Amino acid sequence: MAERPIETLPPELIMSVLDLVPVLDYYHLKLAGSRYISAVVRNYTSRMSRGQYCQAISKDDAERNSFPKGFTRSAMEITIERNQEALVRHFLKKYQQRSPSHAPEGDASRNKVHRERRVFRAAYHWAAYHGSESIVQLLLDKVDMRLYHSKRTALHFAALNGHINVVDLLLKNGAATDLLDAYGKTPLELSLEKGHTTVALLLQSKGAAKNWKEAIEKHSGEWPKLLQGEWKKATKRPGFNMEPYVTHDCHLKLRTQYETAKRIPLSAPELEKKQKSLLRRAIIENIPDMANWVLDEGLDINTYLENGWNSLHLAVVSECDPMFKLLLERGADMTFETCLSQLTPFHLAALYNRRETVKILLDTGYFVDSRNSCGETALHSAAKIAAVTVMSFLIQKGADVNARDNRGCTPLFRLLEQHRSEKPDISHIVNLLHCSGADFNATDERGNTIFYFVLTRNDWLVDTFMQYGVDVNALDSQGYPPLRSALIHLTSKHVKLLIDHGADVNWRDRKGCTVVHLALDHGDTAQLEVLLDHGADVNAKNNSGLTPLCCAASLGLVEHATVLLRKGANINLACKQGFTPLHYALMTSSAPSIQMIQLLSDFYMKDGTGRTALLHVISERRFNCAELIKVLLDHGAEVDAADAEERTPVDTVEEWELKDSAALLRLREA
Repeated sequence: MAERPIETLPPELIMSVLDLVPVLDYYHLKLAGSRYISAVVRNYTSRMSRGQYCQAISKDDAERNSFPKGFTRSAMEITIERNQEALVRHFLKKYQQRSPSHAPEGDASRNKVHRERRVFRAAYHWAAYHGSESIVQLLLDKVDMRLYHSKRTALHFAALNGHINVVDLLLKNGAATDLLDAYGKTPLELSLEKGHTTVALLLQSKGAAKNWKEAIEKHSGEWPKLLQGEWKKATKRPGFNMEPYVTHDCHLKLRTQYETAKRIPLSAPELEKKQKSLLRRAIIENIPDMANWVLDEGLDINTYLENGWNSLHLAVVSECDPMFKLLLERGADMTFETCLSQLTPFHLAALYNRRETVKILLDTGYFVDSRNSCGETALHSAAKIAAVTVMSFLIQKGADVNARDNRGCTPLFRLLEQHRSEKPDISHIVNLLHCSGADFNATDERGNTIFYFVLTRNDWLVDTFMQYGVDVNALDSQGYPPLRSALIHLTSKHVKLLIDHGADVNWRDRKGCTVVHLALDHGDTAQLEVLLDHGADVNAKNNSGLTPLCCAASLGLVEHATVLLRKGANINLACKQGFTPLHYALMTSSAPSIQMIQLLSDFYMKDGTGRTALLHVISERRFNCAELIKVLLDHGAEVDAADAEERTPVDTVEEWELKDSAALLRLREA
């Protein structure tokens, strides 16, 4: 018998052709009838294990479909999608006797295979999903098998994709029409959502329920079976515990778990914990039926659910006004406060800028200026977050803009305490409060005015407050005027603005210090010049008789002293002890500044003990005084000027045994 032409081709050429054929079709090539091709394919595939063959199918499918890197489909799904019945039979036969841990494709009745988006499906459900009628026929003994996560049966998947032949086949073999998935959806509901009219009509003809409510009414007391099968055995197992706030996709699932828990002899607190979980979920997801049912079970509507909040608080945060109204109708306490922040639902609604919720409460007759245990009104709460909408609404409804809390703070205080950066909303609210009659000179319990907060935290509002007529001489809790705060926190521009609006530049504190004295401690030279240019007394003495120049000299502030001298400070004004600015410069705790000494160069003035500056330097002997002596002598200091005890500078140096010092040599030369 003559050889057929294909068998004359070299195996390498056959393998090149095979590269163009999907790996999935190798099985068919082995059955094609050509012994030569079958031998080549068998020789090629025999090098791979079953697992490697499955991986090769998945990898080839990913390349041909241009899937992203690392994204593949299961070989079982691919064979089902291609309706490769023979290969599906082959897989099932090969892997059915193996445990799921050793079988990547596994037994269709047990193993769940990973598919896109972390959805787990078995072979039976894939067949229904892709409409592979012949493969569904192979697995009809599992007609109502559910998937673990989605709880869907094959009928759900067939109805979802509109495979009417598969739906008909499943119905003829006893598939349940009213089973609910994890989202509470029936097969009929899924088909209607996707617009598969023919499938929907077929299901309706079999009496299928349209949604979960119809299913429950239809099956009465057995409705839990529609979702998760038979009831669990009603005995308490050591490992049984439903987390109080676990998230589920369907509230029906939570209710089913609660009914199961009721059959277990739980204590009242444990059962209440389950009820709280249901009510919390009902509020968050806006499920009125579920909320009513839980409350009918006897749960206290005002019990704490989480974080010290009750049901009304949770409804406010969840932005669920219909649920909020329902809870009010069921008798929820509108004055119930949270544990930590003492917020009623009304205050919390204002704090979260929930205008509609605030309106609902006011429409029920709730007092617009009702206070919590901290004495705060809703306007205080809204001011904390600068909630323009709610604040405008509350003021429109008659809220008191000057209401004080337990700390004596008005809403304007709360606004400025919480917001330090410049924002358009803050300026708008400040203007709104001013137009509504807010007192801009109000003080808190410590005696600080609102303007104090502006100067220390909100400098961008200084000009605005000036325009609103704030008292620029009102004292703070420490007894200081706004000028002092401006010197510490603001600039010379703000200092000038305060003076232009009437700030007293010659104000004195209890120690007799003027703002010029304070400027030496807190301000810069520009601020000092503004004060002096606007009438501040440059030679004013405090209770100790110290002038600003004396203070500048003792602090070593050369630049400030220069400004004071330029503005007319008297270098010869002495304090009560008779010390002049020069003496204070020499008594500084640090090394005296040569520049400061040169500024205050009246070296003939004597202090209260009759000492000149030269004698003072030598007597104190705290520093190496040679350089200071040189400066003093260069400016004409008298070397023979004696004090009240008739001691001269030379006598003092010799008394301290400084005979070899540069100071003594310099004095002797003089």
